[in-house]
Amino acid sequence: MISMEPILDFNAELVISDMLNIRPKFISIGADSKGHHLPEPTPEKIRALIVALKYCKIEVIKKDNLKRLVK
Repeated sequence: MISMEPILDFNAELVISDMLNIRPKFISIGADSKGHHLPEPTPEKIRALIVALKYCKIEVIKKDNLKRLVK
């Protein structure tokens, strides 16, 4: 299991490559719920990451607080 919470802006190629090497059973993705004003990825970037991970047969668990970033 890998947790990307809070999710920060990221290099998509690098993250996907790393996840393919690690092959976690699932990845949990959530937003900054404490208001730390961290650098966050765009909604499009998050959606693309989720699609890519699912395509690679990696289960993605979206935390409720991710709705703030991806509507």
